[in-house]
Amino acid sequence: MRFLLFYDLFVDIRDQTGALAAVVQILAENQISISNIQILEIREGITGALRITVTSESAQAAAGAILKKKGYEISFTPS
Repeated sequence: MRFLLFYDLFVDIRDQTGALAAVVQILAENQISISNIQILEIREGITGALRITVTSESAQAAAGAILKKKGYEISFTPS
Protein backbone atom coordinates (compact mmCIF):
# COMPACT_ATOMS: atom_id res chain seq x y z
CA MET A 1 0.00 0.00 0.00
CA ARG A 2 1.37 3.39 -1.00
CA PHE A 3 0.54 6.55 0.92
CA LEU A 4 0.72 9.97 -0.67
CA LEU A 5 2.25 12.73 1.36
CA PHE A 6 1.04 16.27 1.06
CA TYR A 7 2.72 19.47 2.14
CA ASP A 8 0.81 22.64 3.04
CA LEU A 9 1.78 26.25 3.10
CA PHE A 10 -0.35 29.18 4.16
CA VAL A 11 -0.26 32.45 2.25
CA ASP A 12 -1.74 35.67 3.63
CA ILE A 13 -3.67 37.57 0.96
CA ARG A 14 -5.60 40.82 0.91
CA ASP A 15 -9.28 41.10 0.15
CA GLN A 16 -8.93 42.52 -3.33
CA THR A 17 -9.79 41.58 -6.87
CA GLY A 18 -7.27 39.18 -8.38
CA ALA A 19 -5.45 38.29 -5.14
CA LEU A 20 -6.06 34.56 -5.54
CA ALA A 21 -5.26 34.63 -9.26
CA ALA A 22 -1.95 36.41 -8.61
CA VAL A 23 -0.72 33.71 -6.22
CA VAL A 24 -1.79 30.89 -8.52
CA GLN A 25 -0.17 32.61 -11.51
CA ILE A 26 3.15 33.04 -9.69
CA LEU A 27 3.24 29.36 -8.81
CA ALA A 28 2.24 28.30 -12.35
CA GLU A 29 4.98 30.45 -13.88
CA ASN A 30 7.45 28.54 -11.70
CA GLN A 31 6.07 25.09 -12.61
CA ILE A 32 4.74 24.45 -9.10
CA SER A 33 1.66 22.27 -9.24
CA ILE A 34 -1.09 22.83 -6.68
CA SER A 35 -2.78 19.65 -5.43
CA ASN A 36 -5.40 21.47 -3.39
CA ILE A 37 -6.24 25.02 -2.41
CA GLN A 38 -8.54 26.32 0.31
CA ILE A 39 -9.53 29.89 1.16
CA LEU A 40 -9.52 30.53 4.92
CA GLU A 41 -10.99 33.43 6.90
CA ILE A 42 -11.90 35.65 4.00
CA ARG A 43 -14.17 38.47 5.09
CA GLU A 44 -14.53 41.78 3.36
CA GLY A 45 -11.86 44.26 4.34
CA ILE A 46 -9.50 41.90 6.21
CA THR A 47 -6.58 39.74 5.28
CA GLY A 48 -7.38 36.11 4.59
CA ALA A 49 -5.23 33.08 4.01
CA LEU A 50 -4.83 30.48 1.34
CA ARG A 51 -3.98 26.94 2.31
CA ILE A 52 -2.04 25.57 -0.65
CA THR A 53 -1.17 21.88 -0.83
CA VAL A 54 1.64 20.46 -2.94
CA THR A 55 2.96 16.91 -3.21
CA SER A 56 6.61 17.35 -2.25
CA GLU A 57 8.65 19.03 0.41
CA SER A 58 10.83 20.61 -2.28
CA ALA A 59 7.77 22.14 -3.98
CA GLN A 60 6.61 23.47 -0.60
CA ALA A 61 10.00 25.09 0.03
CA ALA A 62 10.22 26.50 -3.49
CA ALA A 63 6.69 27.92 -3.37
CA GLY A 64 7.36 29.53 0.00
CA ALA A 65 10.63 31.08 -1.16
CA ILE A 66 9.15 32.41 -4.41
CA LEU A 67 6.09 33.89 -2.72
CA LYS A 68 8.16 35.45 0.09
CA LYS A 69 10.37 37.07 -2.55
CA LYS A 70 7.19 38.54 -4.09
CA GLY A 71 6.25 40.05 -0.70
CA TYR A 72 3.75 37.51 0.62
CA GLU A 73 3.70 36.34 4.24
CA ILE A 74 4.09 32.58 4.36
CA SER A 75 3.83 29.92 7.05
CA PHE A 76 4.21 26.15 6.82
CA THR A 77 2.54 23.21 8.49
CA PRO A 78 4.99 21.16 10.54
CA SER A 79 6.27 18.16 8.58
